[in-house]
Formats: sequence, structure tokens, C-alpha cells
Amino acid sequence: MFSPGLDLYDDCCSEYLAARHAGDIVSYINGNDKCGLAEESTPSRPPIAGVIGTSISQTTTVVADIMAPTKVPLVGISATLPELSNKTKYPVFVRTVPSDLKLAQVIIELAKTFNWSYIIGVHTDDHYGVEGMKEVQRLATEHMICVSSVEMFPIGSDLEDSKMLVFIRNTVFSTMDQTTGSLGIVYFGNNQPLLQLLQFVKKNRSSWGNYKYLDNLFWISTDAQTNIAELAELMDDYQYGKIIMLEPPEMTIGDFEEHYFNLFEDPPNWLSGQWRTAVKNIMTNTYKCPGYNFTRASLKGCNIRSLSASNNYLSATLDSIYFLANWLRNIHAEVCHDSTTVCPRLQEILKTGLTIMPLQKLNYSVIDPVYKPKEFTDRYLADVNKDLEVIGQRECLYSIKVNTDQSTFSQIGACNNGKLSIQDNFKTIMKPSQCKSLCQECAAIGNIDYIYSHGTPVLVGLFSIHWQSTRDRFGCGKYKNQSLNYLETVAFMSAVAYLRETTGIQFGYLIMDDCYNPIRVTNLLSKIFSGEMSIVDGSTGKLFSQSDTAVFIGAQSSTLTLAILPFLTALGIPVISYRSV
Repeated sequence: MFSPGLDLYDDCCSEYLAARHAGDIVSYINGNDKCGLAEESTPSRPPIAGVIGTSISQTTTVVADIMAPTKVPLVGISATLPELSNKTKYPVFVRTVPSDLKLAQVIIELAKTFNWSYIIGVHTDDHYGVEGMKEVQRLATEHMICVSSVEMFPIGSDLEDSKMLVFIRNTVFSTMDQTTGSLGIVYFGNNQPLLQLLQFVKKNRSSWGNYKYLDNLFWISTDAQTNIAELAELMDDYQYGKIIMLEPPEMTIGDFEEHYFNLFEDPPNWLSGQWRTAVKNIMTNTYKCPGYNFTRASLKGCNIRSLSASNNYLSATLDSIYFLANWLRNIHAEVCHDSTTVCPRLQEILKTGLTIMPLQKLNYSVIDPVYKPKEFTDRYLADVNKDLEVIGQRECLYSIKVNTDQSTFSQIGACNNGKLSIQDNFKTIMKPSQCKSLCQECAAIGNIDYIYSHGTPVLVGLFSIHWQSTRDRFGCGKYKNQSLNYLETVAFMSAVAYLRETTGIQFGYLIMDDCYNPIRVTNLLSKIFSGEMSIVDGSTGKLFSQSDTAVFIGAQSSTLTLAILPFLTALGIPVISYRSV
């Protein structure tokens, strides 16, 4: 049989380095390592079966974009950006972790569980934070949860004291005045800004006259938190306040731990150069073993085996390797039959790229126990959906943890295949976050692009929920609170629900806010029907298919209707007007 090889690249979480490495990989794939300028031919080299990585969404999108013209799969192990599921833009991308669409769904389900209908959103300024908060806002609108305000914090630099002070004293305290006594905050982003904010509050809270408000702040935070022990300690100062953490389930894999610690006790020959420096830093900073010099003797007194080598994304990383190996094995069995070597047909497929072949299900139960961790025997089944995204059908997609009085986090629930479960004695640990009267910012449906409910066929409705922006030719302005458009939108959704009930046909609907803006609506339609913009049902995660569209209903004005008619006529989609004269 053949034995796969391995190349490792360190992108240092840098988009520039990720692009540079991806360029080298694509040159290798295309067989032009020397950019076609070498006088001598490049020696025959083994083909690339797949690329695994990177560690964050921002570098993964760079690599996925560069690799798009190839047929070689890129398997994401921790990139959760929903945009990567757009197969028009990223045709070779596959992932072994759920996207942030799933995470946003869990956040909203938690908010509903705790009776949060009036909240604040905070996010970081990277892809992860920006896109994640957009999805939270969209789902919040669908579930009638008002996101009173949204604050963005930068990563990569310290937060300014003045910015944190304004957020706490102006935004948080003034919003708290509108609630029934407690306030929920959703944090979607990198861990450092949240740590800085809580450290700033701890340092200054006693000087604020209304600091008691802080005792009734309740947080839901996403999985990008690494210093959770420090977070838990910072939350000890609050009388009632709690912070719930959502993170991939941590799994201890015995065989991996043995391999991991052997790496330090008996380093292999390839561990040299920058890799050797990286290991030295891990031993010095993570395992507090300053005298380590790559020998077993230098580990005395460090007791590293008492520590865990587990990581929340370890199982997803192993999934990616088994996924590629299983795919390769099945293709070999199909095209090489009884041959135990790489037959010419498999060589041809590898040279072109594995994605020319159908993706394969990954069922660990049929893999010989000799070749898999014992922890994977019954627990994992990775499946593949129609848009080539690997979905881990695990017992648990997310662990739900909350800080305790002992400066630690304890698991109180989980999200298993889309179903939220919380231990009964913790269902009231977070106080309700509700507006005590009619809060003005909650009167609008929200400045959103669309609301999609999956079904077939799809009825599309265009409604002017907002006015056109006075500053952005493509944007939206203020809520049209003097019109009937919001009521018409609700009537449209109710009518579709009635059709489903009375006909037995599972109609879907797509509602778009045209903002009384012909430039905006034509741009929006172009993005959706060209595949550039993915439309996702926030409840089911299913994608909108343009071919399912039965009819357009709208728009409100004749100007907008005239703007969309040529586009829709060319696509053969009928338009029914409810107001245009």
C-alpha cells in the first residue's frame, strides 16, 4: 500500500504568510514550482491529496480563495466563518467544525431559555466577530429579541480606557435603566477585549456611583476565550452576574497524549529550526519548565504528564485527517480494485484533485480499531451534506459552561445535534433581560437584508421596512415607523404559514428589505441570484436555492417594481404587485 507524506507550514496567523504558503502549494499542485521560468524540468513529485488548516477564519479565507481554481480539498479544522460555505466562492473548502451559524443559533436559543428579549451585542472587529454578530442580530430579529445596541472592540491592540468607560457608563448603564432590573450581553469575538473590559471594570467600579448595576449583568460568550480561569476570577466580584461560555467539547484522547508527551521526552530528528524554538517556548511558558533542553532528564520536576494535552479543536483536527484518508481509501478501492499500489487511474485523480470524485461519508464504526483512537469508536459519525460541508454528527457540538463561586467554569449543558439541553437546576441561573416598557429601538423590525424560512417552492416578498439612506446609495436609513410596511410583512409571513397548514405544501419564504431604494434592491437581487451571497435559514441551516423561487411579491412603489422587472423577467420569475400603480 501507499504511505501518505506530510508537509507543515506555519502561517503565524498572518494573512500575508498564509497567502505566501498557499501560493507555493498551488504552484506545486500545478506543477510549476519555478513559475515556468526554469530551464530544467522539475523532478516528479508526489501529488497533494488535501490541505488541512488553517487555525483562524481570516487566514483560511485567504487560502481558500487562492486554492479555489484547483480541485484539491481544503479541510478547515477551526475556521467557523459562514461565508466559507459558499461553494461558488470556495468550491474546494470542506470543514469538520460547525460554522458560526450554528453558534449563533445556540446563543439565541439560550437567550430564549433565559427570557432575554432586550440585549446588548459586543463583538471584535475580525471576520469572526463581525460576521458572527450579524447572524446573531438576524436571528434575534426573527425571534423578536431586541438588540438595543452593538459595540465593536478592536483586536491586536489595547482598548482605550475612554472607550471602555463610555461603553460601561453610557451604553450599559443607560440600557440597564430601561430594563426590569438585569441586562443580558452577548459577546461574539476574541478573548482579549473581554478580559480587558472586565479588568477595567474591576479596577474602577468602586468609583462609580451606580456600580451596583454591574451585579446584574449577565453574559453569553462564544468559544474564542482562552483565559477562562482569569475570566471566572474576574466574575467573582459580582453578586449575581454570571458568564456562560460556549465552546467545542473538550475530549481527552489517550493515544494522542502519549504521542504528544513523547514528542518532548524524545524529540524526533525533524524537530529543528523554528519548530524546535516553538517547542522550547511551549515547555517554558505553558508547562513552566525553564530548564528544558530536549532531553528526558531536563523534564525532572516539571511533571508535564500531570497536565492535559487536550484542545477543543483536537477532535476536529483528527476528523480532518481521517476524512481525507477515508476518502482516499474508498477512491482507491473503487478505481484500483485489488491493487495494493497507486494505480494509474488513482494517480490521474490525485494529479487533478480529489474533489472531482464524490465526497465520502466517514463512519468510524467501520474503521479497524487498530487505526483509530478508542474514544472515537461509537461517538463519531461525520456526514456530508449537499454543499460539500462535513458535518460532525457528534454527541455534542458545544459545551455550555458557567462560572462558579470557586473561580472556575462548570458544564451545565450542551447542544447536541441542534438540541439545547441545560440541567434543570441551572435554567434560572441567568436573570431575564427585558425592557420594562416600550423601548423605542425595539419598535423596528431591524435593519436586515433578509428573513428566510426554508421550504419548496419559495415565495419572495419585497417590503420597504426602512427608508433609503441619505449617506450610502446602497444602504438603508431610518425605520419607516409611519407606514404599514411592517404590518404587511407580518401579514405575508402569516399567509405563508396559513398556506402550509391548509395545503400541506411546505412553502418557503424569503423576505427582503428593499429600503425604498432601487439601487439597493437590484444589487441585492444580483448578489443572491448569482450565488455571490448565500441565504441561510437560521433555524435549519439550509441554503436558499434560486431554482426554488416561484414568484416575487412586491415592491411597494412603481419605481422599485420597474427596477426589478427586467432582471426577474430575464430569469422567468413572475412578479405580483400589491401596491404599484
